[in-house]
Amino acid sequence: MIQILYVAEKRLFFYMFMASVLLILISSTTVLSSDPVVGKVIWEGRGCDFYIIETAQFYVLVEVFSGSLNDGDKIVGELHSYNFKDLINLSRNDTKVRVWIENYWNRKETCFEWLREHDKCGYGK
Repeated sequence: MIQILYVAEKRLFFYMFMASVLLILISSTTVLSSDPVVGKVIWEGRGCDFYIIETAQFYVLVEVFSGSLNDGDKIVGELHSYNFKDLINLSRNDTKVRVWIENYWNRKETCFEWLREHDKCGYGK
């Protein structure tokens, strides 16, 4: 009987430990994706609303819906997650810029490949 209780206690400890690890991993991922990220506009599409913003980790392809961005502008906001985001343009008196985060990649060239595949900004197929 004591041995059965010992095995049950050992299993319970294991499951509690695994649940704790999983909880830590989930909360770490959530915090990382919602933290403000600083980036710099390194490319602006001529005649279109797409821009590439370089951050410490990624190249972020955004489409601007309101506000303005220019090559060289310093931007802060939630750049490492998808959807509509309200960013702050630090180079333009902290003005708000509403963008759609199209995607973010490890290579700048992948942004141009996406523009080409989707026939955006004169980068046709």
